[in-house]
Amino acid sequence: YGSTKSIGAALRPLGIKGKSGGYYNRLTGEVGFLANKFESISLGILSHELSQAVDGPKREYSSSPEWREVWEREIKSNPSSSAQARSSMSEAFADALMTVATYQVTRRNVVTMEDEPVPPLSETHPLAHQFLKSKGLIP
Repeated sequence: YGSTKSIGAALRPLGIKGKSGGYYNRLTGEVGFLANKFESISLGILSHELSQAVDGPKREYSSSPEWREVWEREIKSNPSSSAQARSSMSEAFADALMTVATYQVTRRNVVTMEDEPVPPLSETHPLAHQFLKSKGLIP
């Protein structure tokens, strides 16, 4: 893609907003990334799409009754969860696994320019953390 406009045109039909995005094709198992520059693909996008691949073509984890309970109790109506996670059990699963994979102890506050602590998934979403742990997906 040669321009921001052309990448935007390619991403819109896929429901992806912005200059880069990713996808997991459940039929082929392909994980892909679309961006006008490879460098614009973030660790978050990468780990989110790989997390969907871990979930598998039949959404083995995110379609389970155990995950449904986690999603309904902890994620579906939680304003701190992403809009995607609140509307889709499979997106919520990918976000949870992504959160563990990309966890950083601190985050730079762009206003104060100071590092602030970031609570881990085990504190923000303890049921999701326990689910991932019980399935052997995280230590």
